Amino acid sequence: MPELRERVAAAKSRDSRNTVQAKDFLGDATLYMNTAGSAANLAEVSAPYIYVDEIDRLELNVDEEGDPVELAEARATQYANDAKFFYTSSPSVKGMSKIDELFFMGTQEHYHVPCPHCGHLHVLALENFHYQRDEESGYMDRAWFVCPECGEEIDEHHKTTMLPDVEGGGQARWVATAKGDGETISFTLSAFYMPIGAITWLSLARQYARAKDRQMRGDHEAMKVFYNTRLGLSYDNSEATSTADQLRARAEPYPLRVIPDRALVVTMSVDTQGDRLEAQIEAWGPGLEHWVIDYEKIIGAPSLPPGSHGSPWNRVDEIRRTPLLHASGRAIMISAYGIDTAGSNTQDVYNYTSSRRGLHCVALHGATRPNRPVISAAPKKVDIEWGGTKTPGGVELWEVGTDVAKDYLLLDRMKLTEGPGAMHFPSAIDEQWFDQL
Repeated sequence: MPELRERVAAAKSRDSRNTVQAKDFLGDATLYMNTAGSAANLAEVSAPYIYVDEIDRLELNVDEEGDPVELAEARATQYANDAKFFYTSSPSVKGMSKIDELFFMGTQEHYHVPCPHCGHLHVLALENFHYQRDEESGYMDRAWFVCPECGEEIDEHHKTTMLPDVEGGGQARWVATAKGDGETISFTLSAFYMPIGAITWLSLARQYARAKDRQMRGDHEAMKVFYNTRLGLSYDNSEATSTADQLRARAEPYPLRVIPDRALVVTMSVDTQGDRLEAQIEAWGPGLEHWVIDYEKIIGAPSLPPGSHGSPWNRVDEIRRTPLLHASGRAIMISAYGIDTAGSNTQDVYNYTSSRRGLHCVALHGATRPNRPVISAAPKKVDIEWGGTKTPGGVELWEVGTDVAKDYLLLDRMKLTEGPGAMHFPSAIDEQWFDQL
């Protein structure tokens, strides 16, 4: 853009105001671009105007120094009432979304467009969206809106005259639906408003129909994505989440520590608490169908090293070494196990897992950013210190996307009773297990 090029200072190798992370606008202002993944980076510069993108995807706690949004806002403290903050993001899960929280603090403005037939200003809302399939092929071939006032059909070509606001020669406008806190102006806009040439209503209809089909089969992930990235709405999973009583009612009368016939691999996961460890054994079959085989609370301080009297790690070793009976009569060993590193026992877990790497024992850490993969593609090398000796890269730490994993289980797999993806649990398991889940 020529206008922008004229205002940005020419690049100079020794000019600290014109780098990859800073652009000088010929003395008028300097634009600083920092990463929200580093507390030190966020603290580098003070500024009166701060823009943060995709705040629902930021780490929840940056370098153990707190919320990255609050850290960024702190850089504008000296500007007091002159400071301005601008946030954008597609939302996430209802009740956990930062952009949702900010939106409801503000004026909650929606873009109203005129009906091409009666002129009624309205929002392009999902409840007024319709689509149809071709009777012969079965494929979706049309999508349209219905005016909530006159009931006439609105086709996509009408967007050309519907979308422009008054300044653009049209009648569309932003309409506030709340008074807000008096400081925050907030807006929301869905993909239905994309101009001609971008994603079409028909494409959105096909995505929505596929998401509904998967939702009917117990898989809510596609609908969550559609709500977040297409409708610009947080996804409410309260109706999909199973309660402890519902889970108890679904428990099956199979024996503990016996591997079902369809299961082929056995794993163990260990949670760390201040005064105990909690171990869970699971058997896995085709398509990630899995069975909880046993759950055990192991009393003892995790700070006690393996081999010492009263150390809970001794019992973990014993469980790993003990063969499990398969329904076929064969003995099966635990193939791999992971230990949670969260809390005050991080170094103890590092020491335990590093000495048992050859036994497929891994260290696990819950992701600090939402919407991370259930398991990271590769581990992070972490230094450990034992007996005064530091070992660089002594532990491989695997990141777990806890929120995605919980959604996967509680929204989707808990609804399945058999086959790929189904989760089974025994009626003989500790009653508290259901409450914790």
